[in-house]
Amino acid sequence: MSSGQSQVITVQLGGWLGRKYSNQPMRVSAGSWQQVLRFLINKFGAGIRHDIREHEWHFFRNRKSMDVAELPFKLDCKELVIIPKIKARSNFFKTIIGVAAIVVGAYFNQPWLVQFGIGMAISGVLGFLVKPPKPSEQGQSGVFDQGPNIYAQGTPIPLVYGKCLAGSVIIGSDFSSDWVG
Repeated sequence: MSSGQSQVITVQLGGWLGRKYSNQPMRVSAGSWQQVLRFLINKFGAGIRHDIREHEWHFFRNRKSMDVAELPFKLDCKELVIIPKIKARSNFFKTIIGVAAIVVGAYFNQPWLVQFGIGMAISGVLGFLVKPPKPSEQGQSGVFDQGPNIYAQGTPIPLVYGKCLAGSVIIGSDFSSDWVG
């Protein structure tokens, strides 16, 4: 498939997003992830754009789980399912859910569930051990005019490998002026 060519794929929204907008499969003619988003925004309004931006999601392309960073620029699939990521509110519950997933996955011979459980349990234990840094309000980071494309001190900076369609994050800049006379 060439980059400008689109195909008909089935898009389904799951979880609370499906209950809020539509949990029925929708047939979309799209060649990229951006075209699918445009379709959803045109169909359901700007509210879905806000919901997609403000939450974390799991994407299943042809029944294979992938993160948003793994979504290709062109969709070469027949089915795309979007469901919200499960968020445990505390580290204790993350650890308990992780251990339960390991036990259930081992009992039913589901290696993906065991892997999920290991990740969730490790995340819960690390949450107990490491406190995330709070952005300082004293030393504000900025670029000349305090534009929107800046991060405060102490905020994690994403690291991406491979192709990614995303905005930049400015982590440092220097400005100096010299008088040339």
